[in-house]
Amino acid sequence: MDTVRLLLESEHAPRADCQDGEALLSTALTGHVPVARLLLEWPEHAPRADCQDGWTLVLAAQDGHLDLVELLLGWPVHPPMPHCRDGDALIEAARNGHEGVVELLLEHESADFDQLTLESAYEASYEAPELKQCAVTELLECYALYRQY
Repeated sequence: MDTVRLLLESEHAPRADCQDGEALLSTALTGHVPVARLLLEWPEHAPRADCQDGWTLVLAAQDGHLDLVELLLGWPVHPPMPHCRDGDALIEAARNGHEGVVELLLEHESADFDQLTLESAYEASYEAPELKQCAVTELLECYALYRQY
C-alpha cells in the first residue's frame, strides 16, 4: 500500500482512476482492501466504486474477496449494484463456491436479481467445489422461494 501511495503522491503520478479504474480492477483480483480504500478515497480523480459497469465487483466476487465486495457495495458514492452486469458477480461467486459473497449479494438492500440470473447462478453453482456446492445451492434455492412470496 505504501508503494501505491508513493506513486500517487509523486510529481508525475498517474491518476488514481487512470484507464477507467484499472488500478481498482487489479486490486479486485488480489482482494487487497487497504489499496482499494486508498484508491477510492484519493482526493483527486478517484475511481468510481462502480467503474466499468461494476466489473470490479464481479472480479472481487469471483475470487471470493468478501471484504472487498462489502467495501464496494457499501461505498457511499456510486456503489455498484449487486445485480450489475446481468448478475455476473452472483453467477461467478456461485460458480466458485463463495458462500459468503453469494449471501451478501442476495441479501443486499439494493439487490434486484431477475429469474434468469438466479437460474444461471443456480446452474453455475454445480461447478463449485464439491464441499461448497451444497451451501451455495441452498442459498440460491431459499432466495428463489422467498421471492415467490
